[in-house]
Amino acid sequence: MAHITFKPSDFFNCVEWTGNDSNRSIAMGHHSSCVWIKKASGSGGNKNWQTFDNVPLRGPEERFVLNGTQTTATSTDKLSAFTNTGFNVGSSNDINGSSADYMGYSWAAGSATESKTYKVVVVSDSGNKYRFRNSTDTATFAQSAVTLDLQEGGTYTFDQSDASNATHPFRFSTSADGADYTTGVTTNGTPGQAGAYTRITVAASAPTLYYKCSSHSGMGGQINTNVEFGSTNLDGTIQTTTNVSSTAGVSIMSFSIGTLSNGSYTLGHGLGDTPAIMVIKGIDVSSDWYLSTPASANNEYLRWNISDAPSTAGSRTTFDRSGSALTSTFFSADYNNILTGTNKKFLAYAWAQKKGFSRFGTFTGNGDVDGPFVYTGFKPALFFYHSRTSGKNWLLQDKVRSLPVQSNFNQTNTNFYMDGSNDNITYGQGYDQHANGIKLRITDSHANASGHVYDYFAFADTPMTGINGTPGVAR
Repeated sequence: MAHITFKPSDFFNCVEWTGNDSNRSIAMGHHSSCVWIKKASGSGGNKNWQTFDNVPLRGPEERFVLNGTQTTATSTDKLSAFTNTGFNVGSSNDINGSSADYMGYSWAAGSATESKTYKVVVVSDSGNKYRFRNSTDTATFAQSAVTLDLQEGGTYTFDQSDASNATHPFRFSTSADGADYTTGVTTNGTPGQAGAYTRITVAASAPTLYYKCSSHSGMGGQINTNVEFGSTNLDGTIQTTTNVSSTAGVSIMSFSIGTLSNGSYTLGHGLGDTPAIMVIKGIDVSSDWYLSTPASANNEYLRWNISDAPSTAGSRTTFDRSGSALTSTFFSADYNNILTGTNKKFLAYAWAQKKGFSRFGTFTGNGDVDGPFVYTGFKPALFFYHSRTSGKNWLLQDKVRSLPVQSNFNQTNTNFYMDGSNDNITYGQGYDQHANGIKLRITDSHANASGHVYDYFAFADTPMTGINGTPGVAR
């Protein structure tokens, strides 16, 4: 049987193009939500990893450097748009310079027709206020009248069945407690009784809205309507805006923090499955790219932008992978070690492993040209990894730059450093690419040192169908 019911390229793809120093579209086969661009060759500009994300607080003009700690920047190094089939690049020499070669990597997350439900409650907080319950209906978000983010084209149901809603009809307006806004709005039932709700499909170019009680003033808050994908998630102790695909196990989050005390906080990711990988990067505060993998212990992190071994951060939890701290609705991170600063903005990624599409794990090197076989269960489109044992570079290979080595049609030795701004790197006899994984043929200490343990990330080009294959056996 097939592992997945969608094409991997529906949610991840990588392509190569030759720059033309002019606006152009790059087709990825899906609506891009997260884009990494790497200049592979050519003069001028730089060869840093340019990254872009389609979420509120970020957008096509806001770029990060994956191999750096810089804050987000608006400059000529930008995308001109995210599109239904990929993204558009401008004339920057760093992403589309004349005659230079570029690689683009893209993940798709949410859709333009997102549907989501918020469970409304009314609490006494210097007068009655609206609050919201999380997706499992086990807790109420601790703040009243929060500002919500809703995306254009999305449909959002505000469930008023909780008894506390009685006599408090939930409505929308273009000003706080103003006249009712009715575009795309439907209502049902009586607030406080089963089946009661107010629903809105956010119109294109909708104005900033407010939610309110139509009978009492001062209960509601603001709604930011945005063209970027993503909507408010209240499943954690910190409010996030998530652009998520539970199908592919991809979540991209943006969030702001005010004044926090030292300690661990939770972030709602919306995957509906426990994430294997978590990543956090400061948007307007200089920071490393912190990440946790399945092999990470509590109070431990790796960094994409630095070639070092796993680190810890004192006695406080950095990423907590224990028990109730990592769930299908949220993950935990530490303030002051990762969530630094006051009134700062952050970006986060979370990936859940999906059979036939993604796989995250470890392998142990043997230092031999007959290296270990890394079973993924699919032919990888993207495979990147890093030694947990010593400070070595992050190596990345992809299906596009897989030029044959000698006469072996499925062997390649082409890599990038994820934590550097290099051209292509070649290593000896490289790798064998198989329908169910990667066979290492390298003896270099970065890639296959004897006894070293390596974290790896893999995303599918072609899923296996029928027999699944045997872990550790190439097909």
